[in-house]
Amino acid sequence: MPAPAHKQTRLRRALRLVGWNALLCIAGAALIAIAGEAWLRLTKPFMETSLPPRIFVPKTGILWKPDTEMRLTNRFDYWVVSRVNSLGFFDREPLSPPPPPTNKTRQAAASPSSAIPSSRGCKSPCP
Repeated sequence: MPAPAHKQTRLRRALRLVGWNALLCIAGAALIAIAGEAWLRLTKPFMETSLPPRIFVPKTGILWKPDTEMRLTNRFDYWVVSRVNSLGFFDREPLSPPPPPTNKTRQAAASPSSAIPSSRGCKSPCP
């Protein structure tokens, strides 16, 4: 015996309401996912780890391609960018050697004890 018409109508209405609620939940989750993706792409510097080319030199170790950058991330809480210097190491550029000292610099750098004349006589030639 078929169910009365008012019970079928009530069942259809309940199913329709559940269907709309499920559709709203799925649409809301998709909207949140799209907004999160857009936010990550706009605020995070990069999402992939990239390493520059490298070679192994037995006496030195690993040398990286000069003037490149390495990017490391776990996509959650750290984003690190390191630059390779012109020598192939992750470090600052090497400083040029200092200019040779002039006479004034040598005199100023001399120890104060050599500038003070000694009151006692020197048996060997004094410096």
